[in-house]
Amino acid sequence: MTSTFDNCILLNAILKNSILADDEDTNYLYALQQLDLQIVGEYYVRSTKVIQKMREVGADNEDSWTEIDTLYVNDIVQQIKEQNFNELVPMIRNMVENLEVKYGVN
Repeated sequence: MTSTFDNCILLNAILKNSILADDEDTNYLYALQQLDLQIVGEYYVRSTKVIQKMREVGADNEDSWTEIDTLYVNDIVQQIKEQNFNELVPMIRNMVENLEVKYGVN
């Protein structure tokens, strides 16, 4: 499966934030394809729902993505750079869970 603006919180946060200098961080997302397919599939399904809800409530904007990037994605990308995959999955799940709560995803 390929990351798109419709199914990947991480991609949105990196490319739609106000920080142009971190766009190269998208290169690190390819490392996530090495994770278990069930985990990757779960991430895409849950991310799709979060992104859809963000669009519904008008939160698919630069300010929201910059906040998500600052709160979660910078640390996640750092874990990828360090190849610390044991910490990575719980961090990603935590991000998704927090965003599901914030945006009222069922």
